[in-house]
Amino acid sequence: GGWDSNAPVAVDGSAGTGGGGGGSATYGTASGQGGSGFVCIRYQIGAGTTKTAKATGGNISFTPTHTVHVFESSGTFVVPAPQAPDPAFAGNAEVFLVGGGGAGAGAKETVAGAGGGGGAVEYHQSQTFVAGTCPITVGAGGGCIGLSVAPSAPGNPSTVSNPQAIHTAPAGGAGGQYNPLSPTPNDGNPGGSGGGGAFSGGLGGAAAGTSWPGVVDAVSP
Repeated sequence: GGWDSNAPVAVDGSAGTGGGGGGSATYGTASGQGGSGFVCIRYQIGAGTTKTAKATGGNISFTPTHTVHVFESSGTFVVPAPQAPDPAFAGNAEVFLVGGGGAGAGAKETVAGAGGGGGAVEYHQSQTFVAGTCPITVGAGGGCIGLSVAPSAPGNPSTVSNPQAIHTAPAGGAGGQYNPLSPTPNDGNPGGSGGGGAFSGGLGGAAAGTSWPGVVDAVSP
C-alpha cells in the first residue's frame, strides 16, 4: 500500500487479496488496514463427469476440468471417505494461499506513514488429502491505527492444516513510521512482503520466501 497527499483517509487493502493498507499522509488522519488473505484448493474432475464436488467447504465453483474451493474466511475442507481410493485427492490437488496484508502506518509530526506489505503467496501443485477434516485459516489484515501515532499492525498468516502437510503463507509487514528515537527510524517491518519505508532513507521490511519467479512449490514475497 502507498499514500496519497490528496486523500483525507488512507485506502484499505482489498479484502480477499492480502493487499497492504495505505499509510496516512497527514497527522490526524487514519491509516489503511490490510486486506484479508484467501485460500484456494482445486482438484481434477473425473473423466466423463461435470460439476462434481468431492469435498465440502468454502465457495465451490467449477471449470471444465476442475472443482475449485475458495475460502475467503476461515472454515474446514472436508474430504469424505471414498468407496475406493480416489485419484482426485491422491497427489492431484493444488493448494494456493495468501496471507493477510499489513496495515499502513500513521503520519507522525510532518512525516507521512508508509504503506503496509502484502501477504506472501504459497502454491503447491501436487498435494494429497485423505478422508477427514482439514482446518483452513484465512489470515485477517492488520488493523489500522485510527488517529493515534502508535505503530500499525502486521497482517495474520493463512494456513491449510492438512495432516499430510501443513502449509502457511506469512502475513504482510506493517508500514514504517517516522521515529527519531529509533536506530532505524523509518524502516518498514518484516513480513511476507515487508512494509514500506517512511521518509528519507527508510528501507522496506525484509520479505519471506523466494524471489519471483521462484519454483513450482514455493513461498514468494
